[in-house]
Amino acid sequence: MRIRRPRFSAIFEDARRQLAELRKESEPKFREVRKSTDERLKTVLTIRRRFYAGWRNFESKYKLLVAAWALYDNSQQQPVLIEEGVNE
Repeated sequence: MRIRRPRFSAIFEDARRQLAELRKESEPKFREVRKSTDERLKTVLTIRRRFYAGWRNFESKYKLLVAAWALYDNSQQQPVLIEEGVNE
């Protein structure tokens, strides 16, 4: 069976048109998902950045400014003492 050129081109042109319409309809949803994902990642990265900045400050500044300090793991129901120190 032989495919006639005009019919073949018409099928592809129709498919292109349908895909273009689908893309226009879907673009707002893609933007919404992208925006939501960016916001969630920004939140996680901000939390991590603040945690590590606080940890660096604890290690390099705060421990040296106090007479005694203690570091606890409070991720469980009961805090667990990890490290403690006394400055003289």
